Amino acid sequence: MRHDASALRWAAPLAALTALLLYLTTLSAHFTADGLLYALAVEAGPGPYFVEPTHLALHPLAWLWVQGWRWLGWSGRAIGPLQALNALGGALAVGLLVAITARLLQRWRLALLAALGFAVSGGAWLLSVEAEFVTVPLAAALGVIWLAGAAPPANWRRRYAVTLGFLTVMAGLFFATNLLLAPALLLYLWSDNRPGRPALRAYLVGLAVGVFAAAAALLLALTAANGATLPALDAGGYAQTGLSDLPQGIYAFLRSLILFRGLAMNDSTGAFWAAADGATRLVFVATYLIAAGLAALPLAYGWRHRRKLGLTRAGLPAALLLWALLQALFAWFWVPGDVSFWLPVLAVWWIVAAMVMDRRIGRARSATGRRWLAQATLLILMLGLLNYGMLIEPRRDPASSQPIQLAGQVAARTEADAVLLVAPDDTTALYVAYFAPRRLVAAPVHESDELRQLAATLTPGRAVYVVRGGQLLPLTSGSDRP
Repeated sequence: MRHDASALRWAAPLAALTALLLYLTTLSAHFTADGLLYALAVEAGPGPYFVEPTHLALHPLAWLWVQGWRWLGWSGRAIGPLQALNALGGALAVGLLVAITARLLQRWRLALLAALGFAVSGGAWLLSVEAEFVTVPLAAALGVIWLAGAAPPANWRRRYAVTLGFLTVMAGLFFATNLLLAPALLLYLWSDNRPGRPALRAYLVGLAVGVFAAAAALLLALTAANGATLPALDAGGYAQTGLSDLPQGIYAFLRSLILFRGLAMNDSTGAFWAAADGATRLVFVATYLIAAGLAALPLAYGWRHRRKLGLTRAGLPAALLLWALLQALFAWFWVPGDVSFWLPVLAVWWIVAAMVMDRRIGRARSATGRRWLAQATLLILMLGLLNYGMLIEPRRDPASSQPIQLAGQVAARTEADAVLLVAPDDTTALYVAYFAPRRLVAAPVHESDELRQLAATLTPGRAVYVVRGGQLLPLTSGSDRP
C-alpha cells in the first residue's frame, strides 16, 4: 500500500477530475441568496459592488471567468458559470487534499479514500454545486499548505520562504480568513529540524511583500471601479457571541459532514423543527447523534495517540491542526451556524481520519488492514448516497424551489414596471430581482391598511403587488394581467 512517485502523479489529478465530474453533473437548480448576490455583482461588472472587503480577489476572478464564457459563446446568466467555477474550486481542493495526505502518510490509497470522503461530505458537495464564496478560497489555502509541505523547513531557501509568505497573503485576498494560515505556517517553521531565523525572517518578508502587493491591487481595483470606495465591514448581526455558539458550531460542523432534507444554506433549523412531525424530528435527532459519534471517533483516537501520530511535534500535522483550530475559533466568534466557515475544519478532519486509519492498518495484519479499508470505503459511499438523496438530488429540480417558482409567476403575471411590496427580511426578493427584475419596496406586508396607504403614494398607474408567504397577491385594482 505504500505509494510511489508514479502513483502520486496520477492519484491527485484523477481525484480532482472525478470530483469535478461529480459536481458538474449535480449542480443545484435552487441557488442560494449569497449566490444570487454574487451573480448580480458579477453581472454588474466593475463598480461599487465589485470590491468586497472580505474576499477582494474573488469578484474580479469570477468576472474574468464569466467574460471567458461569454467569449466562448455563452449567452445565459452568470449564475451557471459561477457554479462551474465553484465546482472547479471544490475539485481542486479534493486533488490537493490527496496530495497533502499522501505526502504525510506515504499511502496514496488512504489519501484517495480521505479525499473521497471530503468530496461527498455535505458541506464540500453542497458548496461546490452552488455559486458561493468558499471552494475557490479553500483551494487557494490548500495550495499554500501543499507548497509548504513540499520540503522540510530546514531545506527552505530564502526565496522559497518569501514566496510562501507572499502566497499566504494572496490566498487571503480570496477569503480574509485564509490569513489564519500565517500563524500555522510560522509554527511549521519551528519544526523538529528548526530552520532557524533566516527562513523565519524570509517568510515574514514574504508576508510584508504580499501586504504591499495587496494594497496596490486594492488601489487599482478601486480606481477601476469608477472611483468606488471600500465598503465598511458591517457585522450585520454576526460576531455576537453567546452561550449557544458552542452547540451551534458543533451542529454546523456535523452538517458539513451529513446533510438533512430541507436544510440547505438559507434554511432555518428552528423553522424546520417547528414544522416537522414527530417521525421527522426523531430521524433528525438520530441522524446527528450518529454523525456526532462518527465525528468524535478519529478525534478521540488521535488525541489518545497524539505522540505516535506526530501531532505534538511542530511539523505539518500540528500546523494543520492549528489552522483548523483558528478557523473553528473564528467561526464560533463570527457566525457559528454557517457551514461555509467549517469547510477548512472539515478538510483537516479528513486528514486526521486518514492518519488514524494509517495507524490502525499499520498495526494490523494485511487481512485486517484490507477489512478496515473495505469498511471505511463502504461507510464513505453510504455517506455520499445519504447526502445525495437527502439534499443534493432534490435541489437539482427547479420546480421544487418555491422562490424560483415565485419569480416565474412575477415574470408571467406582472408588467415590467410593476411594484412589489416585500418584507424587509424576505430573501425571495433576491430571486425576483435576479430572474424577473421589478421595482421592490420593503414594507410590513402583514399590515393591510399600511400597505394600501403605501400603494397610494407610489407612482400612479403602476400595478402594485404584495409578496406574502411565497405568494404573489394583487394589491391595486390595476394589478394582474387580464
